Amino acid sequence: MACGSTTPSNPATPDAAAEASLDSGPADAGADAFDARTPDSAADASMNAAADAQADAPTDSGDGGASEAGKPFGTVAFTNCQGDATACGTAGAYSFAAFFLPSSTPGCPFTTYGACQYSPCGYLGATGVSTGTITLSGGTLAAPVQVPVGTGGAYAYAPTSALFMAGQTLTASASGDVVPAWGPVSVVAPSAATLVSPASGATIPSTQDLTVTWSGGQSGARVRVTGAPSVGFGAYFECDWDASLGQGVIPQALLTALAGQSPNVSVGQSQLAITTVDAGGYAVSVEAVQSTGFAWTLQ
Repeated sequence: MACGSTTPSNPATPDAAAEASLDSGPADAGADAFDARTPDSAADASMNAAADAQADAPTDSGDGGASEAGKPFGTVAFTNCQGDATACGTAGAYSFAAFFLPSSTPGCPFTTYGACQYSPCGYLGATGVSTGTITLSGGTLAAPVQVPVGTGGAYAYAPTSALFMAGQTLTASASGDVVPAWGPVSVVAPSAATLVSPASGATIPSTQDLTVTWSGGQSGARVRVTGAPSVGFGAYFECDWDASLGQGVIPQALLTALAGQSPNVSVGQSQLAITTVDAGGYAVSVEAVQSTGFAWTLQ
């Protein structure tokens, strides 16, 4: 989610999976609530991964999703997060999160605004399904790591240092369960994109569209901006664009909806690379996410 997984263009989270994602407080917003925040608990990991998964949920809009809207899906996200401690969980956070759902139709509605989505309650109460043990390798991992399914169907692993460097290959595979075995699937980690405007700490009017600009966009990658209240739990937005565009627009209607929940917003901006695979009808997205966390004030 914020440090950090997409309807129109397949707008995720986390943030990574970073996202990791939504948290019950200022830490971890989707993976999160942010894609890239380090999970504080299995429940946080579940929300983070669920938020990322919704972001990557396939649609009928021809956005490149691995399946059609409403079909089973999952997100598997390797995330490095730097920047604001509220959005990342700490000033630097590193995480792996995964979550699988039998339908991309959430219990709480998501509203689409162009390349963005907004929900007043995200995936509160969502329970994922198992794909067995997930094995991770590559990047900076000295040896393969096996991650079992946790509470609520969430998978979470939080190393103490960066999972990858730009250009490194990350690989994941699963032994299979409700979601059949898949992999190994590999993704090449992108470099980090840099937010140009608005700056961290900016005051954002919710009475007009907001243009977000960045530098360092990588061909073939996506740039994702996610946000959720800095304090509280539930409301969540995510926007997803072709990284090479260098800019995207967050619609005014979305900002107004979020401002009605809280003026203080933890935001994640990520550049991510995605590889998709079909696992017995589940559209599985394996992501490498470079995230930066910061904060905005809505008025």
